Amino acid sequence: MPCGGLRAARAILTDEQVADIRRRFLRGNRWHPGNRLALAEEFGVVPSLISDVANGRRKTWVAATSGAE
Repeated sequence: MPCGGLRAARAILTDEQVADIRRRFLRGNRWHPGNRLALAEEFGVVPSLISDVANGRRKTWVAATSGAE
């Protein structure tokens, strides 16, 4: 089931999830769609965020890992 609305747009990923996405991401092409949609569903984010994470285009998706806030 696809996620949508604010929940998907504001989802935060941990460093471990980002590493997992980068390791598992398969870039699609005309004949093979890749796994962007499946990863988005699994992590509860929008597909474009999966592409951004895999290609290193965004830094705002990573949750703070230190205890200080």
